[in-house]
Amino acid sequence: MPERDAPASRSAPPRTSAPRYASVDALRGLTVAAMLLVNNPGDWGHVYAPLEHAVWNGFTPTDLIFPMFLFIVGVSIALALMPRVERGDDRRALTKTVLVRGARILGLGLLLHLVALWAFNLPHYRVPGVLQRIGLCFAAVGVLALYTRPRTQWIAFGALLVIYGALLAAGGTLDPFVNIASRIDHALLGVHVYQLDPATGRGHDPEGIVSTLGALATTLLGLRAGDWLRRGDRRSLVIAGVVAMAAGLAWSLWQPLNKNLWTPSYVLWSGGIAC
Repeated sequence: MPERDAPASRSAPPRTSAPRYASVDALRGLTVAAMLLVNNPGDWGHVYAPLEHAVWNGFTPTDLIFPMFLFIVGVSIALALMPRVERGDDRRALTKTVLVRGARILGLGLLLHLVALWAFNLPHYRVPGVLQRIGLCFAAVGVLALYTRPRTQWIAFGALLVIYGALLAAGGTLDPFVNIASRIDHALLGVHVYQLDPATGRGHDPEGIVSTLGALATTLLGLRAGDWLRRGDRRSLVIAGVVAMAAGLAWSLWQPLNKNLWTPSYVLWSGGIAC
């Protein structure tokens, strides 16, 4: 249930600020705490298995952190933007705000990678990154929230899963460096990716351009979950969570859970848990 601020006094008018949701604050706090724990395990030579990412296919609790962030981005868009749209605020002004904020997040990520290039004397500048992906997903899903109806958003969610799944299938193998997502990213970005295979020169980036299709789907699911939350529709939230987890496990029989590629099965499984 939302927690509304009480008036300062009996004579003061009630505040009109947006309600806060304890569930959203809790999920955000748990995600940040988990991120800090995973990034600071104490001894990199002796890390507990749940605090490490799956090497490639598979799933650990650590593989939930980033999708939780993007899911919360979608929820926050629903809680912040949708009431303003319903109130009749100027959509052009809201669009500008969304795009500028997304560009700032993306730019900050590029700047931090530039600092890392200098500070750690890295051999190459990496273009993709966590903040870059968050900025892109925030901007794209924010615009969808402003100009499309729930049905269109669900169609976009399904289309992203189907199209991305078909693209991965068309590429044949999902093995590291030779899957179609990594091949396209390397063709577009060259050496400016996270990892290069010294034996073949092929590249891979876990926040690459192609796998952002899956990340967009995660953010869209968060958008729809946020709308259910603000309407008090807990039943839909629970049902969607159970269905998404089951669908993710079923899809993983065809295309495995894989955070590096952000596969459709991974979108559904992690998104279901987030719900």
